[in-house]
Amino acid sequence: MDKLFITKSDLKTKRNWTESLIKKYLKKPDLIKPNPYYKSASEMLLYDLKKIMRIEGKATFKEDFDKTLKRKSSSKKAIETKTNNLLSLIENIEITVIKMEMKNLYDAMIEDYNNYHLYKNLDSRYISNSTDKQTLIRIAVNYIRHNLTSYDHHLVEIYSKVGTHQAYKILNKRIYDLISKTYPDLEKECVRQFKEKFTPRGYFPW
Repeated sequence: MDKLFITKSDLKTKRNWTESLIKKYLKKPDLIKPNPYYKSASEMLLYDLKKIMRIEGKATFKEDFDKTLKRKSSSKKAIETKTNNLLSLIENIEITVIKMEMKNLYDAMIEDYNNYHLYKNLDSRYISNSTDKQTLIRIAVNYIRHNLTSYDHHLVEIYSKVGTHQAYKILNKRIYDLISKTYPDLEKECVRQFKEKFTPRGYFPW
């Protein structure tokens, strides 16, 4: 009867072996084959399933395996705790939006936008009050988010921390909601930007 083999990937994902357990109890694969799907991909490392099951029945393996599960559980709990702490922080921080008259807002936004593009030598991208309305609205929301709120400061607070992705979404939701309340004329654009960011192909700054 032909031997049954299991891939290294399945050994980890389906039988919960770790790299350290593989190195300790298996040393090297029982069979190496070219990847059947991608010629340029790494070779497939295969292990005799019956041998795997015999090893799993040994007392020494069971002891090591249980220790591994406990470490995984502790690590998972630690990650959950850190994530919850960060989300709680972002949900409860005080966020304010500076209110400006729309004319003053647009004047400040246009000047800021053009100065930036002057610095980058992108004069072809200059805007003015005669620029199409939708473009001005989009740039206005971006200007408010980065210049009239504490958004950028809070981005630094959550950067590279456990739970960053979830915290980033909550932060953006709060910011866009507050901009919408402070500048009702910009609500539609705030909703559009939020949806665009958090679709499956949306933007993420890191």
